Formats: sequence, C-alpha cells, structure tokens
Amino acid sequence: MKVSKAKLAENRAAMIHAAGHLFQERGVDGVGIAEICKEAGLTHGALYAQFGSKNGLLAEALAASLQASRTRMLERGKKHTDPLMAYVDYYLSERHRDDIAGGCSFPALGADVARQDALAGDRFADGFLANVEAIACWLPHVPSEERISRASAILSLMSGAVTASRAVSKVRPELATQILSSARDAVESLTGKAAFADRRLGSERQMKKSASATR
Repeated sequence: MKVSKAKLAENRAAMIHAAGHLFQERGVDGVGIAEICKEAGLTHGALYAQFGSKNGLLAEALAASLQASRTRMLERGKKHTDPLMAYVDYYLSERHRDDIAGGCSFPALGADVARQDALAGDRFADGFLANVEAIACWLPHVPSEERISRASAILSLMSGAVTASRAVSKVRPELATQILSSARDAVESLTGKAAFADRRLGSERQMKKSASATR
C-alpha cells in the first residue's frame, strides 16, 4: 500500500523527534537504530527510506533541535525588557542543566558531533551561527561590529558552563551551582551594559559641570 505524503511527513517528524531525544539523553554512539525505530513506532525500512542512514538522521535531528533551541530563545525573550538575560537565567538554571534530553543540543551533543561526519558538523555549525545571530540582536550596548563575536563568546560560555556543571553536579553540587552563577556574571559583563551605564553617568556629570560653569 502506498503511503500518503502526509503520513510520510508524520513518520519523518516522529523519527526526528525520537532520535533527537535519545541522542541527547544517551549520546550518539549510545543509541542504536533499533531503539530509535522502537521509540518512533516505525520500522528500520522507514528510517533508511527517509534518511538513508543513522548519520543522515542525526543531521536532521540536529537541525530540528537547534532550530527549536533558537525558537525557545526568542519566545523566552519576548516578554522581557532584557530578553538576553531572561534567556540566560533559564539557560544557566539547574532546571535546564538537569534536562539533558530536552535541553539545548550544544552542551548535550557538542562533543559527540566532533566525532561524527561532516554532515552532522555542518548542521551543528548552521545552528550555532543562527543562535549567535539571535543573541547578537540582543546586544544594543555593544558596538555593532563587535556584536557577532560577543554573541559567539556568550553562547560558547553558556554551553560550556552547562557541560561543566552537569559533569560535576552529582559529586560536587555546590561547585556545579557556582559554575552556573559565575557564568551568568561573565555573560552579563559581555553585554556592555555596565560600560554603557558608566558612559551615561560620565556624560551626565559633564553636563552638570558645564551647566554650573555657565551660571
């Protein structure tokens, strides 16, 4: 029986969702095709027909997961006067750190992707750059020519902090919390807000001096 386009799309989405969840929870090499198919409720044939191989599925799962991460970032920032720090507070929270399977793919799969083929690396790079561009839009106090590099540093800092905090959370919980807290302070220093406030304060003082001198 021929499968409809709608059903094929549904199967594809189910496979991508199952793979993304399992890859993040157990690592790429810790999950077999049989487990992914069972989780998605589909056959091996469906996987190969849709993606060609486990690596092909990994690439698509990464693309979907990283797009979802960007969407979550934008959604979390919508209702806040400081959207970046609102997202940072979520990203560097214990709740996000402990949600390996459902959290951001950068800390969950970065090391795994480095061991995979170029296609997975390409999807990871695309996702990284898209998230960096989103963060750069939330850096109004940073000179425009520096925003991308600052945003790249912020995303790298956050994902690295989550990775390190996860690694020590079971044996050194206080250290794990400190890592997240220190990372938040470091991110805030990269936003340029403090320097902007200092410049504004200096400008106000200069205006007051000028006004006094003309009296």
